[in-house]
Amino acid sequence: MLGLNKGKNDIKKRGLSPDEGQTYIEVIIATGIISLALLALVSLGFSGFKLTGLSAKKLVAYNLASEGIEICEAIRMDQWLDENNDWPYGLLNDSWVLDYDSTSTVVAAENTDLSICDNCFLCKQADESFKSCSDSSVIYKRMVTITEVEANKEKKAVSEVLYREKDKWRSVKLEARLLNWRQ
Repeated sequence: MLGLNKGKNDIKKRGLSPDEGQTYIEVIIATGIISLALLALVSLGFSGFKLTGLSAKKLVAYNLASEGIEICEAIRMDQWLDENNDWPYGLLNDSWVLDYDSTSTVVAAENTDLSICDNCFLCKQADESFKSCSDSSVIYKRMVTITEVEANKEKKAVSEVLYREKDKWRSVKLEARLLNWRQ
């Protein structure tokens, strides 16, 4: 007991209160907690930036797949307006490489498996659009496959886009049914 009282007396002699040491410990602990919270927020922010980049690639892939379907609809519409054309209005059964300015299904895909198709790559142009190219280092590939559902009445168009993410190919597919409007 005498030793403890002597320590308190020494603290009082120096002009310090017995609780001041506890305040310093509280400050150190609070600083540590705040540092950990800030570290977690910064880490979360970097993860958000990373996910945003991945989401952007997927969004572009969905837009490219949608564009593939829209191209088929435009080809059908363009051919349908000409009274001399009959069904299937330029939509022939096969796998096709189509660009946004395609007016017919003229470029067949080299392979029906998009993962090994060598003429299905899409390169980004200066105007931010995508066009078919042979550059295998790009991150997007697209193929549109057209099949007959019901003779002289309905076609199915499947637009598939592969995009490269972390050295792995991911897939997006959209499907549309195209009808013979004259029947």
